[in-house]
Amino acid sequence: MNDNWNLYADAQVRWIDYSVAGEVAGPDVFTVNDAHTFFNPKAGVVYQPNPAHQLYASYAKAHKEPNRTDYENGNPVPEELNDFELGWRWKTEAAYVNANLYYMDYKNQLVLTGALDDVGAPIRQNSGDSFRRGIEIDAGWAFAPHWNWQANVSWSKNRNKDKYFERDGALQALGDTHLSYSPSLIASDQLTYARDRWSISLVSKFVGEQYMGNIDAELSKLDSYTIQDIQFQAVILNNENAPRLDVNIHVYNVFDEVFSSNGYFYTYDDDWSSPSAITTIEGVGYYPQAGRHVMAGLTLRF
Repeated sequence: MNDNWNLYADAQVRWIDYSVAGEVAGPDVFTVNDAHTFFNPKAGVVYQPNPAHQLYASYAKAHKEPNRTDYENGNPVPEELNDFELGWRWKTEAAYVNANLYYMDYKNQLVLTGALDDVGAPIRQNSGDSFRRGIEIDAGWAFAPHWNWQANVSWSKNRNKDKYFERDGALQALGDTHLSYSPSLIASDQLTYARDRWSISLVSKFVGEQYMGNIDAELSKLDSYTIQDIQFQAVILNNENAPRLDVNIHVYNVFDEVFSSNGYFYTYDDDWSSPSAITTIEGVGYYPQAGRHVMAGLTLRF
């Protein structure tokens, strides 16, 4: 519009046509005949009062179709998203900050249930109404010669709206529940010391607690964890008119933290132990991560 204001907009139309006929484990007949037409518009405005500052706001609508595994494990429908974002960017020669507020309103979001199917693939189901809202901030600062610090943090609230669950043979209203595999807080930073031919970095990462299911079962909760890595990079050979040789050494989980970053959660109804009652059983499994370990690599550039 002028030197300070910019508007943008675009629109996308997608056509999806699924046609599947065959068998899955069992064997069971597996057929899909499904077609979708999606209209995905987006628009935004950017205001830049000076070279260092930029403000923006945007809206986007998006659709996502189910995948083959979704069809194999149920009768899914596409998910629909309305995404609203508001942000600020600031940048100088030595530092930058990006901050972004977002609200993602979902209809029939395909969310992980925590359970696995017969071949170990994660099972997703439509959630009805759900949302994700939060703030994301990333920043960097070259605070001294050869020194650089970068960090990012995401704080969010991720919920299923008015969730219902059948437990012990009775339908229960759970209210708003946590979306699976969606920690409220994630943060990381990287401190780097760099010279002309080598650099070394300390990388830290924090992941908050999260649920592996959508019914807020305590058994399904993964604890928060913090890990640190050290990364070293160097140029070994860099002669004129000759190949360049780089080395990279990455020490993961320096302090040998014991943690699980993922797992699975499932429920089933036991209707045979007691003829007069149905009992809902919960089950869980964890994927423990490696302790301290090292990866090294060489890169040859011609």
